[in-house]
Amino acid sequence: MTANNMFQKYSHLAELEQVLSPHDLRHYFCSHALENGFDVHEAAHIAGHSNIHTTLIYTNPSIIL
Repeated sequence: MTANNMFQKYSHLAELEQVLSPHDLRHYFCSHALENGFDVHEAAHIAGHSNIHTTLIYTNPSIIL
């Protein structure tokens, strides 16, 4: 079973309105890491982003860099 399939299965079992994905988890991590005092460079490194601008987009998609 792939990670996406597991997310679909458990999103359904939890009766969530929206099916979650590993990508959603990455967004959640980056947003909350920055809100809780992580430096953008730290969050980018942990998320595997080679460019901090990607992390900033993840945390605020309304910003276009």
